[in-house]
Parts: sequence; C-alpha cells; structure tokens
Amino acid sequence: MSGSVIPSVLQSSAVEESQSIRVETVMLDADVHTFVPGQYGRTRFVLPKRGTVLSPDGRLIWKAMYAGLAGDNSAAYPRDGGGHVAITQCWLYMDGKLLSHTDQCGSKAYIDSKFMPWDFQTEVADILEGGNRKYAYSQVTAVGADGATGVLTWQSDQRSNMRGSRCMTAGIAGQSGLECALHLKHLFPLLKDTLIPMSLRGELSVEIEWEGQQLSAVVEGGTQAYDAGGAWASAASRAAGYAVVEPRLCLDYISYAPDIDAALRSQVASGAGMVVPFREAVLVRSQLPASAAAQQNDLELGFSGRSVMKLYCQKLQATGNVASNAAFYGGAGTVVQNAMNQAKKTLRSDGLQNESIQLVVNNKSMYDRVVTQPSEMYSYLCQTAEAPFFTEPGSYGQIGTLTTPGAGAGVSFAQQIARTSAQVSQVAAAAINIPAIVQDELYQGRSRWLGFNLAQSRGGNDTPSNAVKIGASPIILRLNRSPAADPSAGDQTANDVRTNGAVNVNTWVEAVNMLVMRNGRVEIMAA
Repeated sequence: MSGSVIPSVLQSSAVEESQSIRVETVMLDADVHTFVPGQYGRTRFVLPKRGTVLSPDGRLIWKAMYAGLAGDNSAAYPRDGGGHVAITQCWLYMDGKLLSHTDQCGSKAYIDSKFMPWDFQTEVADILEGGNRKYAYSQVTAVGADGATGVLTWQSDQRSNMRGSRCMTAGIAGQSGLECALHLKHLFPLLKDTLIPMSLRGELSVEIEWEGQQLSAVVEGGTQAYDAGGAWASAASRAAGYAVVEPRLCLDYISYAPDIDAALRSQVASGAGMVVPFREAVLVRSQLPASAAAQQNDLELGFSGRSVMKLYCQKLQATGNVASNAAFYGGAGTVVQNAMNQAKKTLRSDGLQNESIQLVVNNKSMYDRVVTQPSEMYSYLCQTAEAPFFTEPGSYGQIGTLTTPGAGAGVSFAQQIARTSAQVSQVAAAAINIPAIVQDELYQGRSRWLGFNLAQSRGGNDTPSNAVKIGASPIILRLNRSPAADPSAGDQTANDVRTNGAVNVNTWVEAVNMLVMRNGRVEIMAA
C-alpha cells in the first residue's frame, strides 16, 4: 500500500537524537466525570491539539476516596497492583472514530507492569499505583505460626497498607485520599507502536469506565464486625463509601523541527497518506464448567484471517472464600475479604489443579507436547515480553491444599512458605489463622497467568510486523484440569470450590490493526 513506510517520528520506540524536539506537558481536567458509588463511573476527556504528535508517556491520574470510616477502620487498593483494579474499560476516539478499546484494561495493564523489574515494581510502581507488594523473610509470631525463622511476610506500610501513604480513607486525620497514576500506553496498546499526529482532523478524546463496586476494588481493614460473606455488615455504608474523584490526564506533546513537522503534516493531509500497523488487545471471555471429573476444554478464540502477536490468559474462580468456609476463618464475624482476594482482587489468575495447556494455531500445536509443568508455563509467559515475569515467591507454581487450622493444629508445608502477622490482616480476632489465610489468598498459585508469543521471530522484535497470520481455522486454547473429586477431611472448604468449581477465563489477544491516515482523516483496518 502506498505510504506504508512508517516515518521515524511516529515510532514510539525511538526518537532520533539528532532531531530538534520540544516537549510540552499539559495537565488536563475531565470534561465529564460521573461516579455513582456502588454502581459505576464514567469519565471523558477532550484532548487539545498541540505540537506535532502525542507522546505515549502520558498518565491517567485520579484520587480514590473512602468516606464514612473512623477510628481503626480504613481502606486501600489491593497490595499487588493497587489502582489497576479501579478501571474496567477505556476508549480512544479520533474524529468520532474508535481508534482503540481495551476491555478489562486495568487487568491487561497489570500484566504489562509485572514484567518490570521487582525493584521498579516496589520502589516506583507501588508509589504511582497505590500498591505495596514488598515482602521480607523473618520470624513471625502469630496464631498458627510455629515460630520458624526464614518465613515470608509482608512489609507493612503503617498497618496493613491501609494507613499512611496508601490509605484512601478520608476520615483519618491528615489523609485526603489516595492518588494513583497509570501510563496511557498500558491502557491503550496502540500507543506502544505509534505516536498520534496532532494535524489529523476532528476531536481526539479519551473515555474511562471505572469499577463502581467497592468489593471488586477496595480492601477494608479494621475491627468492625464482618458478615458471613467477608464484608462489613453495613451494606449502605459500603455502597456509599468508595469513590473516584478528580480524574485528570498528564499529557506530553512532542514538537519536532519545523521542516519535519511540515513534512509529516503534508503526508497526513495527502491522498496517499500513510499506513501504520499497531496492536489492539481484544478480550475473549470463556468459562470452564464446574465438574468433579477431569476436563479437556477447547476454548475457541477465533481471529481467522487476522495477524496476531501474542496472547495473555487469566483464570478466575467463579466463586471462592464465602460464607461456606466461615468456620475456617474463625466464624462469621471474622471472615476475611470475599472471593475476590485481599492481596490481588481481580488482578489474580488462579492456578488450577493438575493444569495443562496447549495452543493450536493454524491447525498445528504450538508446543511439541502438552505443557504440564508450572516452570514451563512460566517460561513461555516470560517469552511474551522478553523479560521475566516478576511475582512473589510461591505465587506462580504452588498449588495444593491446606491443613485445617485450629487449636493445636500442625502447620503444613504450604503454610510455611508464606507467613504474615496480624498487621496485614483485615481483622484483629485472635482466633484467625493468619498464615493460612495469606498463603491461600496470595501464594497458592494466585499469579498463574498464561502467556503465548506467536511472533515469527524472537529476540526483542516486539512489533506488529512480527505477527503471525492466522488462516481459516480459529486459534484454540486447550486448557485442561483434573479436579479432586473428594478432598480429604482436613482440607478447607475453599479447596472444594477451587478444584471443582466453575472458572471464568479471560484471554487478551494482541491482534494487529492498521491506522490509515490520509486527507487529514483517520480509518482503522484489520491486518
């Protein structure tokens, strides 16, 4: 196609050092912002036209508030991933045409963040995102602990990530909410591949959909009574508490030298124009049915005739730690957070019992044998980014059952690989077995994301030109498991659900689209 060569000024990965450039930073308030606690939130920005191109390094910034709490009670985003849980969908429009849409974009952006070095996650990302994923090895004295040294424990930020710098509670003296920021290029994968020319006609706008359900986004803490579902008994208080306020965009506009700027404007305005390939993360939803028998699930993902770069797969138990296992946690008044997990919430990916995977592309198996070992799954996940997937020890590979805690109960090996103190618990009741709770909700394979790199060649060539063309047959994800039909009497009830229950599967397929810019207008075509 005429004009398909991408000018260097539109490549987001590199800017020629010899170019004379100027960067202008703009802080933009929302044109429209609506947030109904307990229901939904929606924000719209109209971006001004400045400079030559829009940089991908802009950020979405917002403040999380939780009103109506006092005393010992507080609230925060989950420790791992922080504010990623706050966003459900995002849209990017130009001239009324949809350029990019990411469904469950917070979870997709979270995956990108996990390939950053651990020091960056804990020292930089946690501060920006409102998380707190630091851990240490130490001796812990807590109910159910055996006093062993060298156990894994959360490092506290003044009481369970809920006080101090990561608290969103307005009722605490000196606190006015939690400010968070996420990169636009992680919300809109298009911005990883190209810079958007500001000379295009029409309005450039961004829309954000916020998670309105408090239980899906917020970890509650303190000594208030909990109901049997793991939430505070006052539903009205919960519904009215959490809110997203003061959303804004921090944007960087790049201006090139006059001759380069004029040349780009001329090409975009011409009939020949230019064509820029970019990736789009398309979400495909599936479900594994509940079953006590071994399963082979062929999940048809589609994408026949499309060019595809990679896939990321998340598995979420449809049900989890609810009233049925209240006794395990010490009774209805002391149940820990609901099924969505206090450490990761909806950012987790649950490992399955006896899990195995295979991907069928163009009627051929991607791997020479079915992948059964977590170490192999982890290796293939790392290949999608040409970098390690940094996560907490035990959170990817460990799958198993827990010994039922209680007075005089022994401590299982599974409990020994992850410990914490009452500091990081949501409740203060002495009867709760803190090590077991944290081990199950964080380390028990709760970060087992799956990744598949379909690139024609590897070695750092993470570009749309390296995608694979899919033929007439759809991509098939083969996801198998062998649930335990009858867990032993010593296992907690949650393991019944975990091994036998339904599982929601979210698969993001990074497919290639073409950004066609001619006559000052923009069009989108599938590649």
